Amino acid sequence: MLTSLLSIPLALRNPGDPSNARDAVAWIFVKLLKVPQLFGITVEARGLKNFDVKGPFIVVCNHQTSLDLIPMCSVLPSRCASMAKRELMYAGPFGLAFLLSGGVFVDRRPGKSRDTIERTVRQLKQKNAGLWIFPEGTRNHAGGLLPFKKGAFLMAVQGQFPVIPVIISSYSAFYDLAARKFESGKVIVTVLPPVSSKPYTVDSIQNFVDDVTSSMLAVYELSSKEALSGSVGCSAEKHDS
Repeated sequence: MLTSLLSIPLALRNPGDPSNARDAVAWIFVKLLKVPQLFGITVEARGLKNFDVKGPFIVVCNHQTSLDLIPMCSVLPSRCASMAKRELMYAGPFGLAFLLSGGVFVDRRPGKSRDTIERTVRQLKQKNAGLWIFPEGTRNHAGGLLPFKKGAFLMAVQGQFPVIPVIISSYSAFYDLAARKFESGKVIVTVLPPVSSKPYTVDSIQNFVDDVTSSMLAVYELSSKEALSGSVGCSAEKHDS
């Protein structure tokens, strides 16, 4: 809530600009309020150079808990907005800050998904922007990846946008909701190279989903084991290896 309130004046300088998501919201969350440090979470980012694409793009990222905001805001690329369910439009300062940052509200009511996809593709082309999506559609506390919904991939195919997979390692080493466990810890965020949507069509969309899911799951398992074992260093850093 505080992040939303503080970001509104900054975002009003260029209302609706997707760059506000990083330069206002994420900057306040990570740099000004220092939320990662407050929660004792260190973020190691890998492959940030893979965000360097010229045109519109779709980011697909696994979704575990509300803690995902910490790694997300720590690596969020420029000109990249995010997607949220329509009901959050009315969530006070959050809804306003989200709109000012170019955010896209998705209407999940029957028959509305096609309109959302077409409208979003047009907006991304007009703004030359990216869109961060959690394709699992819900939080996953169980580990691994839930089946991906097809919306993000349909947008990519329709707009001929590349898909950039982002994988957040498991929090299980320091966070367990059922056991009421929350300690300081480290999370690894891996940005994979963009995946072209050109080889795929609407008819082969499931192949697109499966190919991206497979590559993300492999990285999730490896990075989660690494984070769990504590084999990585303890300092916060961002690098492109």
